Order: sequence, then C-alpha cells, then structure tokens
Amino acid sequence: MPDKYYYYVDNAGNQASDPMTAEAIISLVKAKCIGRSNMAWCDGMSNWTPIEEIEELVSVIDRPNPPPPPPPPSRPCRRPSSTHRSGVDVDKMWQERLTADGVCYYYNTLSESVTWDKPYALKSDAERAEDDGEWVWLSDPVEAWIPVRVKERSGANVTVVLPDKSMTTVTQSAKEPLWNLSKSSLGSQVDDMVMVDSLNQAQMIHLLRERYNADQIYTWVGASHSVLVSINPFKQLPIYTVSTMTEFAHPSPNKLDPPHTFAIASSAYENLRSELRNQAILISGESGAGKTEATKQCFNFLAEIAGSESALEQKILNANPVLEAFGNAKTLRNNNSSRFGRWTAVHFSGRGSIIGAAIENYLLEKSRVVFQNKGERNYHVFYQLCANMASSFGLSCGPMGFRYLCSSGCITVPGINDSDDFSDLTAAFHQLEFSESDIQWVMECVAGILHLGNVTFLPDDEGSVVDPSCNTAVDAAAKYLKIETTRLINALCHRTLEIRGEVNHILHKPKEAQEAADALAKAVYNELFNWLVMRINASVKGESGHFIGVLDIFGFEIFEKNSFEQLCINFTNEKLQQHFNAHTFKEEEHVYESEGVPYEPVTFIDNQTVLDLIEKKPYGLMNLLDEEVRLPKGDELKWLAKCSTHHANHPNWLKVQSKSKTSFFVLHYAGAVGYDCTGFCDKNRDSVFRDLYDLMSSASHPNFQQLFPVKDSNPRRVDTLGGAFRKQLNNLMDVCNLTHPHYIRCIKPNDAKRPQQFNAVMCLEQLTYAGVFEAVQIRKTGYPFRLPHAEFVSRYHYLLKKKHGSITIPRGQDMETACVTILESVPQDFSGVAIGRTMVLYRAEEHRVLELLRNLYLDTIYAIAQRQVRRYISRRCIAALKRVKVICDRALKNGNDVSLFDNAIQLSNDAFAPYRAIYNFDPHYLVACRERRFALQEWTELEQEFRRLQDMDASVHFADFASAVTRSNAISHIPGQGGDSKAEKIVRDKLRKAASAKLEPWAKEALEVFDKCEMILVVQEAKAYAYSSPKIEEVERWLEISNKIDPWAERAYDARDKSEMEKVLAEAEGYSYSSPCVQEVKSWLDAVAEIERMAMEALNRLSKPDMETAVEQARDYTYNSPTITEIQTTLGLPEDKFVRKQLTRATEMGDEDRRINREIRLKDLILDMHGTMFEFGPACGVLRNGMEWASSKFFGIGTNKTELCKGMLKYTTAPIHQSLTAMHDNKEAKEAVKQFKNLMGYMGDRKYQYPAMLAVEYLNTGIEGSEAMRTEMYVQTMKQLSDNPSHESLAMGWKMLSLLLSCFPPPVAIDNYVAMFIRQQAPVESKDRFKLYLHYCSYSGHRTQRVNNEDLNHLLQEFQGKIIDEKFREHDVVVIQAGKSPSKTGRAVTDAVTSSLAPSMLSGAGSNSATGVAKPRRSVTPNVTMVSAGGNIISSGNTAKKSFEHSTSRAESEAEDVPPPPPPRPGKESSDAPPPPPPRPAKESSDVPAPPIVPRPVARSKPKVSLPPSATVMFDCAAAQEGMLNMRAGETVIIEDATKEDWWSVRNTYGQVGWAPASYLRRNDE
Repeated sequence: MPDKYYYYVDNAGNQASDPMTAEAIISLVKAKCIGRSNMAWCDGMSNWTPIEEIEELVSVIDRPNPPPPPPPPSRPCRRPSSTHRSGVDVDKMWQERLTADGVCYYYNTLSESVTWDKPYALKSDAERAEDDGEWVWLSDPVEAWIPVRVKERSGANVTVVLPDKSMTTVTQSAKEPLWNLSKSSLGSQVDDMVMVDSLNQAQMIHLLRERYNADQIYTWVGASHSVLVSINPFKQLPIYTVSTMTEFAHPSPNKLDPPHTFAIASSAYENLRSELRNQAILISGESGAGKTEATKQCFNFLAEIAGSESALEQKILNANPVLEAFGNAKTLRNNNSSRFGRWTAVHFSGRGSIIGAAIENYLLEKSRVVFQNKGERNYHVFYQLCANMASSFGLSCGPMGFRYLCSSGCITVPGINDSDDFSDLTAAFHQLEFSESDIQWVMECVAGILHLGNVTFLPDDEGSVVDPSCNTAVDAAAKYLKIETTRLINALCHRTLEIRGEVNHILHKPKEAQEAADALAKAVYNELFNWLVMRINASVKGESGHFIGVLDIFGFEIFEKNSFEQLCINFTNEKLQQHFNAHTFKEEEHVYESEGVPYEPVTFIDNQTVLDLIEKKPYGLMNLLDEEVRLPKGDELKWLAKCSTHHANHPNWLKVQSKSKTSFFVLHYAGAVGYDCTGFCDKNRDSVFRDLYDLMSSASHPNFQQLFPVKDSNPRRVDTLGGAFRKQLNNLMDVCNLTHPHYIRCIKPNDAKRPQQFNAVMCLEQLTYAGVFEAVQIRKTGYPFRLPHAEFVSRYHYLLKKKHGSITIPRGQDMETACVTILESVPQDFSGVAIGRTMVLYRAEEHRVLELLRNLYLDTIYAIAQRQVRRYISRRCIAALKRVKVICDRALKNGNDVSLFDNAIQLSNDAFAPYRAIYNFDPHYLVACRERRFALQEWTELEQEFRRLQDMDASVHFADFASAVTRSNAISHIPGQGGDSKAEKIVRDKLRKAASAKLEPWAKEALEVFDKCEMILVVQEAKAYAYSSPKIEEVERWLEISNKIDPWAERAYDARDKSEMEKVLAEAEGYSYSSPCVQEVKSWLDAVAEIERMAMEALNRLSKPDMETAVEQARDYTYNSPTITEIQTTLGLPEDKFVRKQLTRATEMGDEDRRINREIRLKDLILDMHGTMFEFGPACGVLRNGMEWASSKFFGIGTNKTELCKGMLKYTTAPIHQSLTAMHDNKEAKEAVKQFKNLMGYMGDRKYQYPAMLAVEYLNTGIEGSEAMRTEMYVQTMKQLSDNPSHESLAMGWKMLSLLLSCFPPPVAIDNYVAMFIRQQAPVESKDRFKLYLHYCSYSGHRTQRVNNEDLNHLLQEFQGKIIDEKFREHDVVVIQAGKSPSKTGRAVTDAVTSSLAPSMLSGAGSNSATGVAKPRRSVTPNVTMVSAGGNIISSGNTAKKSFEHSTSRAESEAEDVPPPPPPRPGKESSDAPPPPPPRPAKESSDVPAPPIVPRPVARSKPKVSLPPSATVMFDCAAAQEGMLNMRAGETVIIEDATKEDWWSVRNTYGQVGWAPASYLRRNDE
C-alpha cells in the first residue's frame, strides 16, 4: 500500500481535520464509521473522489454520491472532531462495557461510537468460523425449513449438504427461494422477530422453534411491543409468580421488557395512565392456542399492580372460575376451550386503581348442551355437579347415566379435577356475593337440564307420549325447573299455532318431542349463562373511568363439518383481522405518506371483500339468511340458491363441485372453508316453541320469570341470532377502534397437546393466517419508532452533552433543525433516520443505539439524582430525629410522668415511622424513653408487689420475694427508682432471712448427697444474693476438693493405673473424702455381688423395666444399697425429671436414637406444663412491635392503626406492608412481603394463576434463604391459619405448613411456637402427624435441593405416608446392649445437649465404669427461680415451672468450637459491627465431676474458693442467631469474658455458654 495520507468527509458531511493513512481509512470503513461512498482526497488527486472508486483503497461496491466542490474544501466542522493519530486501527479500539444495571454494550475509544452488537474484531475464532461459507434455507415437509450449506452453484441449480451430511441438488425458484442465512444467526434467540438477520419465513420460524424449545414461549413483533406471539407450552412454566409480576410492574429503565403477557398488560396500563386513553388487548388464535390462559394472565397482572380500595380486583379474578365452569368444555383441540367470546373492560381511577369492570359475552355454543362430538365433553359444570352434589339433585348415577354427558364417550379429562374445580366455583360464587338461594337455584337449573335430557318419547297415534320408564326423569326436570310435570309433558308433546286468530294444536312425533326437549334445554342453559354474566357485572360494577379492555374470543375454526356457529366465529375473526390490518398496515402507510417519508409498500391480505360477502347489505350471506327465516316457507336450500345467484362472480364465493346440495365454500383470509347449511335457519331463528317459552315464563321461581319475560301475544318482528350477533360485534369493533390496541397472537404448536413438540408446518400456517409475517415485514422495512420533533428533542437532548463541552440549540430554532443537530452531534451512522414533516422516524437498530446513548448519560444523572434524593431524605430524617430528641428529652427531664413518656413514645414513633423502611434503627433517646417507661411501669408494679409481700412469709413465698427483689435490682440504676420504699426494705430484710432459711438446708442437703450440680447452684444462688455462712463456705471448700480428687480418680480409673489409684485413695482418706470415683476405685479392687451388678446395670441404662426388676430382686433378697436406694428414688421422680435423667444417660452411652427420643419426650412434657409461654402471639420474641408495624404502613391516612395492629397475627385477605418478624436485612424484608402474596395465592386467599407454582417459589425462597426468612415464612403461615373462616383456605394452609416442615425445620427462634401452634390448632385428624413430622424434620436438617411442581405432590404424599422411625415417638427406645457403658465423648456431647434444653431439663452428671457397672448416682433438680420480663414467676423450687427457649434439635450446633458473630447490639445502627467473638473455651469432658453417694465428709481445712463474676439479666433477650443465648429478665448468668465493649461471653446457671448484649446485663459485683 502506497504511503499516502488521505483527507476524508465523515458521515455528517464534515471534513476530517487531520489526514490519515490508507490503512486507517480502510479500518474506518470496515468499522462502518464511514461509508464506502464517502469522499476522500490525497495529494496528486484532481478532485474529491468516492472511496469506493479509489483503487488503492477498495473496489467499487456502492453507487457514488455527487461529489462536493473541488478540494480542498475549507468547511468547518459543526462539532469538534476526534484527533486521530494516523495509522491507528479503529477495529482494535473496541471495548466491552457495561451499563449501570449490568447490560453489555461496546464502545469504540477512537471513533466514540457505540453498539449493542459484538464487533467483528472482538469475535472469537469460533464465532468468525461460523460466519464463513454460504448457507441457505431449504424447504422441508416436516420442519418447514432447514439450514443447509451450499456445496456448489450451477446457474439455477444448487447442490447443498443436508444436516445428515448427504447432498442433493435443487433448483432455485419462487417455491424454493433458497434464502441466504448467516450460520452464526442460528444460535441467536433474539426476543423480537423484527430483529432477525433475514426477513423471511424460514428465519422467523426457526427463531420461534428455538425459543419454544428453550421454554421461551413469547416473542415480540416489532420494537413498539404492541404485538406479541405466544406459543402454548402445554405445561406450567415458573414465569407467572408474584415476583415476575413485580419485575414487569417496575422495569429497569435501561432494559427493554422481555416478551410476556405481563409486558403487554403493563404497557397497556402505563399507556392508560400516561396518555389517559382507553386501551385494548385483543387475544386471538385457534382453539387450544392458549387464549384463555393469556386472558387470565393479563387480569392477574392488572389486579396485582393496580389493586382496588375494596378488593374489587379479586371479584374480577373470581369471575373466571364461574365463566369457565359454565362456558368452557373439552374439545378435540383443547381440554379447556372457551365456547363463548368475552370482552372485559376494567375501569381505572385517575390514581390507577381498579374502580369497576363490565363483561360482555358473545355467542355461547348452545348446541354443546345436547350434543358433543366423540372424545369431547359438555360444559365443565355438569361434571363438577355430578362429582360433588350428586345425592342432592338425583345425580347418583354419575355422568354415564345422562344422555347429555355420556354420548361422546368422554367423562374425565387429564389435568382437570372436577371436584376441586367445583370447590373453586362455590368459593367464587361467595366472593362474588351470590346468595345461597341463588347458588342453589343455579345448581337446580343445571340438574334440571340433565334430567330433561333423559326424557324419551314413544309414539302414540299421530303424536307421542313420555316413555313410562322416564317418569322419574321428567318429574325431576319439572321439580328443578320449577314447573308442573303435566304442563311440561304437554308442552313437549304438543305445540300451539295461532294463525289469524285461529288456534291450532299440533301433535309432536317422538323425534319432534325430543327436539323440543333439547331446544328447551339449550334455551334454559343459554339464558342461565346470560344471567350469570349479568350477576357478575352487578358484583364488579363500580365507577366508570378510562378502561383496559381484554378480548378473549373463539379462534378461526375449520372442522370436517362446519355449521352456522363456525360461520359466525370465522366472521368474527375476519373482523378482528381487519382491525389488525387497519392498525398494523393501513395506519403505518398513512403515517409515512403524511410525513413525506419514502417506504416500501407491503402486500397484505385485505379481507374487506370477504366481510362484504358475509354482511354487506342487501345481499350479504347473513342478511339473506335473516330474510329467509322471516319468510313463511323459508329454508336453507332456498337461501343457498339466492346466495349462489347473487355471489356467483364474487372472488370469495368458491364454486366447488360437491355431492352435497347443502354445502358451500367461502374463501376466508385463513383459507377456504366448506360449510353445511343444514339447520342454518333454525339456528338463526334461535327460538323455542311458544308453548315452552310461556311455560318457563310461568315458572314459580322469580329468576326464571326474569330469564323468560312474558312475550307479546303477536310479536311484529322476529329477532335473529345472526342479526343480534352482528350488532353486538359491530359495537365491539367500534369500541376497539377508539382504543389503543395491543395484540397477543396465540399459536398452537401441535395437535397432540404435548409439551416440547413444535410442528413447524402447523405453526407456519397459523402465523400466516394471523398476518404476523406481514407485520414483521412492514416493521422491518418501515419505521416502527416515531416521535414528534419536540418529543424527540426532549428525549434525546442529553446526547448534546459532551465531555469537552455541550452543544447548544439556539433559542428559537425550529424543532426539525434541532433534531438534525442532535443526530449530527453523535459519532454514529444515523443515515437510516428519516426526518418527517412533524416527527422523526427510525428503525430498531437506530432506536437501540439512541436508547443506549441516552441511558449511558442517564446512568450518570441517576447517580446524581439518587445522591440528591438520599441527601433530601437524610435531612428530613435528621430533622425528624431532632424532633424526636426534643420530645424525648422533655420526657426524660421530667423523669417520672408515665403519660408524658407514653405521649413521647407515640409522637416519636409517628415522626420516625416514615423512615423505618430505610433506616432500620431506633434513636437512642427513644430507646431510653422506652427503658425509662418500662422502669416506671415496673416500679409501679413493684410498689404494689412490695406492699403485698411485706406482710407475707418470705419462706413460704420465697420465689415471689426473689422475683420482686431481682426486678428492683434491674432498675436500680435508673435515678429515683427503687431502694427508697419502706416496703421494699422490709421485703429485702425478710428475703435475707428467708435466704438463710432456704440456702442453709439446701447447702446441707447438697453436702449430704454430695450432688455437685446442687453445690454449684447453691454457691451461685448465695452469690447472687450476697449471702455467706459457714455452711456455704463448706460447700465451696468441698467443691474445690471434688474438683481436685474426682478428675484424678477418674483418670486413674480410666487408665487402670494401680499406683495412681493408691495415691488417690491416700489423698481421699487424708481429707476423709469419698465419692463415686473413689468408690469405683475400691469397687475395682473388690468384686460386687450379682444383685449389685444387675442393679447398677439397670441404673446405668435407666431402663425403667430393668430398674423395677432390680428393686424387686433386691427386696426378695432383703438386700439394700445406695444403688438400690437411688433406683427407688429415681423411679419415684416425676416423669419429666426421670426423662431428663434418661436423656443424660443416653447421651453418655452414645445411644443416639434414644437421646433423640428422650429429647422429644422431654420437650413434649414441658410443653404440656408450660406451653402457654409459647402461644403464637405478640409475646413471641421474633415479631415486630405491633403498633410500630401498623404505623409503618405507607399511605395509611384513614387507616385504623389499632385494628391493623390487632390483626397483625390474624388471617387476612390483604397483602402485608412489612415483614411480620424483625428482619435486619431490608432486601429480605421486602422479599418477605412479596412472598406473602405467594402464600395467599396458594391458599386461595388471593386469586392467582397456577397456585402450585406460587408454592414452589415460596418453598424455594425458604430453602435458599436465611434463618430469618424461614422464621418469617413460618410466622406468615401461622398468621394465615389463625382465625381463618374459610375451610378451603385452612386446608391449603395446613398443606403449606406440611410442605414447610418437609423442606426445612422451624428455626430455633420459632420452633417452640410452631410446636405449640400445632398442638392447639392443627386439625384433630392430622395433629399427631404434624407433631411427629415436626420432631422428624427437626433432626433431619433442611432440604438443599430446589423443589419443582412435580415435587409438591410427592412431598404432600410423603408427609402423609412416610414411615417415621420409632425414635421420634413418645415411648422409650433402648437399643444399647446391656453392659455397654457411657463414653467420655458422650459426656462432652451431654453438655452440649443439656445446654440446648430448658433449665429444668438439666440433671446431675454421671460417670462410667470400666467393667460395665455404672456408678451409683443421685440427682436433685436445681431449685432455681426464673422470672419473666413482666415479673411473672416462671419456675421456682423442685416443683416449679420450667421453660426452654432452644429446640433440642439444635444440640450439635452448640458443640462447635467457635460460635458465629452475634448481631449488632440492640439500639445501635447495623453499621457498628461487633468485634469477632473469642473462641469458646475448650471442653474438658474428662473434668466433668460425678456426684458421690457417700455421706457428708468431715472437713479438714477450709480452702478458699474464688467464684467467677456474675450478672443479672435486665431484659428478655431472644437469640437472633446461633451463638447467642436466650435469656429471661431476672436471670443470673456467669460472666466468662467481658473484655468486649458491646458483647460479653456468659454462661447461664444451666451450663449454656454464648454471647449476650452487654447493655442487657448488670454486673452483680458493681
């Protein structure tokens, strides 16, 4: 290439300021930064020359543009041009970048151009290889079109390589166009048919097939997103959940909506609100294409995002089950085919909420009531009634016993449950406010029609009579139709004809009588259906406003035999196609012509001629038929002859030779259809005999009189069905013509109604008939995007903002010039943009680039705007905090005014409530007010309590005294609270004396039985009350001795080290000390008698039958020992204490099954005694405060917050506005609100499609979510099961609870509440199963694999039928063989297990024996007092109530070495992360002492014991995560580590170690 430097003219007509090398010029051309027709000039050239004509650069490709004036022009640039360094390859300057919301685009750093498509320079070798070679589309009888590679061409003959590697030669022609294709485009699955690389049927059908196989059933037609292609998947897809609706309701500004019915509904809704123009969603397609489902999806979306003030949207949704039951049936093409048309107009207020609706029905297929083709069914309601209320209406024989149901041979349908659907129907009736009498009447009508169909007739002279065998049927029909039997028989067998005043009675032959019965059945059902629509309209009627109309109407039908109904249906589809053509094609052409923009006309099928054939006066087919039925002797053959005469030369009236005299053919837009005119006149006349009509008019029920109003004795004009239908249809089209339309073109992919089967030929025909290909063509070749000049400038003026300075539009400049300025300011090729007279028009490619450039600029604007909004909100929040501070300071300064604190707290909550959704914390001064308010309330109660106690005996009411003093100590740090009351001093004095009386005997007993656990509790109790005495000091001394000798003895015993044993014994004798360990050493030296061995073995396992046997044998031998005594004492314990001992022993012995069994039994026992503590209610520690929850509802003006608060944990049919539990993650809290809608949808409390799909999303959210989310889900489910008046909803709610239990156990913070909820509210027949499954799931862990629709039934069946191991039941399970002793590991685990149980679950520890003989042991239950937050005594003494907060199923989690970090300190912002917790002290299982059974030892000396510091819990503390402790107000804990400022490691009196907020504790040594 010669070393020359070229000047060039860019796409905007500006001369580049710097010259470039030839290579650089070529690079710019390849990158499409400049065109090949652009001008270039270099030294030595006489004039500017198109690049394509400069031989050194590139060969001629495009026609050159007229050259500019001779060089070198001195035209200045209208915009600053980039400085290009000569020789730079533009292709290498592409970069991949991301928009703010993560969408990929490409940016050229040299030319500053952008694109969504991957540039060639960035493509991989594999991507480039795909584009090499020549590929074409070849027609195929099965796949319609297949991609093949061209081997060679020879004129029109082309040799191609087929997919199976074979070769064939085809001739290129109009029938075989061999459209070119890019191989790489085959993998593209763009969501818009207009965006395909090539505009041909093959490329488009391939796109739809690939998307369908990937379960992407929706595809756009054009970037305006007003036409959607929907392909029936014949299966449920997880794309209709509440989450999906939310995504479409709040789309990203930088992303185009993916194709979806929700996107169409969202577009209609947004257009209605922004343009204040009525909208229409027109859904079309053949039977089985999914029109009904698409309609319901649109309604569900509108109901979800718009809502209403009085749950009106739920009534609109509940109209679907009613209309489907009475208007849908199984056909050969569709299991749930709508046999009527429906237009539903949903009206909206100015704020966008639903305020009313109206439904209009079209042409119900009445003939289906009396006849169905083989393999089809009658309307669903008949089968639903037989399945549910057969005995009530004489339908016990079932569907096979009725002529109207059994003749087709089809009774059941796969995927349709008639019994469940009937439940939905009755629920919908109630939701729509149908009275019970109306519901009963409707069902009687249905039953009467069925019985009427069973009436048959026999000949009787010239007439007929009812077959005597049918007397029961005719009586039942008359009964349910509210008419007399004799009058019914007479009207069926005779008819009256009045001619010129003379009345004639005509007898019916059996066939005519049967036809009369069928006509009556059809008439009653048709009028019943119209009445149902009228009643529904009355229920959903509200105010009028702008509306969105949704049309669900029958698709084009071509059957083997097509009758009058098919002519009406196909006529309707012709009308809809004309509307589609007018909007899609004619309006497009009108726009281009009016704007003066050149365009390529698109040929489309204009069906006006066929519409004229059918309806144009005076000789339209319908008009001639109306006239024929009014003639005295008119019939179908005469009508057909007239039609043939008038339309002989009509292009759509086909002359087809047929053997049938009643057949004719019409060329519709979808193809030629043959009709049989038999019965046309009768069907168009649409009337029953006058006698039957008058009979129904005189029925005793007023509803029948409304359906059949009394007629004039001599009506002047006969109304025809065809005339009424045309009038109704024309009115509909008039309404549609005044709306902004959106289209959903439904496609049926196969006739087998099976998923993943795409019949390309079948789909191609439907797309052709629907005009989709023409729509794609006009959008591809035309300009689908258009904006008025002013709107274009307003939307894209951001493009003038540049880094090096903005380009300004001069004031007063016309908008057209401003549009040009904007386009020229951007280094992009916008040559395809057309500037019309009033608007800018452009295609999808330019639109994508313009939107990308705009969004890139807006990304920066959004960041600034968000910063400003955050600043504004923060300032408002700070102002609110200042107001709260003033209010709280005033209350705090006053000090002791309860009402002032109440007012301050209320005002502060109201002031800060709007910001709680953003800032998840409470101001510390508000927290201080609450604490002071609590303290004041507490002190008021304590004053009364002290006065009550001052005259009472502290030794008798020790627990009450201790509770009162502990509560007083908890608030003593608050100024002016506690310590000054005379009554309090008396109580404290009495408590000290009582403590002496209580602790001294307790200490004495602990020494006598030498129960180390009791000794520890005695010392801790004495420390808590600052009490000391010689006896207490003696206990402390023996604790130190025990801690020294027992571990030594146990180690020596375990090692069987004789010398060490002798040293142990010598040391023990020196202290006169004996213990089980010392006794075991002696026992090892001396044999134990057989009875002793047996007794020890029974005691070791704590097997109740074996222990009873041992006692009995000892009594027989008059043998007694400490072991036998302990057995007798143990057998005399209450069951809960005995089970605690069994639990400890099972853990020591490594009997895992028995450990689980005993934990479960112990939990059940404690729930039996103290379950009221865990009743589901406001006291549950994980819940939000009720009033704060109610106050946080936005737009709550007029909302009764008190009532809202009361209903927080009760069943509701309205969505919640905030999570029910205190979730610290705002994103999770919002997700919880969303998931509650899924729960309501599954339970039927809120109408959604595909409830099973909602349940799947609900469960998967819990499976993949956090403990907090799972806690919220259990709370939500219990809420919806509380005070639920609906039996159906309750049943589904308990199913959901069983599914939750099948997927994950209740988290530790809520499991006891769930257990108690099941005990109190589970259905009687399944309560035991729920209790058992709760035990099972608590030990089985949570599911990690996501669930799908198929898993739901499996999980429900498993819940009912799974065989649960015996260990999860109540009775004792002992599987350890006799002689097996506890292991040291077992004892370590015992600590963890007992620490996870309630305080009262703890029992004395034990030890093991080398010979399998368990050490004798005694245990006394800790005499501990527990006080709740309100000061109520939870437990006291050996018979006191005991509580537990941790589920036993979490035992193993306590055995971890390091607990997880605790949550933030209450009252502080979440940004104050707590320091990482120190490691848990290593467990020393070998140091766990065992209680001796020897008498109290004689003291030798008094060693000094140093006890660890303790603290008192001031407030209830619920563990928010693992590693924290559950604590009750008034409880005493041992401080293990207090080096951290906010969090202390503590151990409660039951051995549990964990983290606690320092602000909740008060040290007892301060």
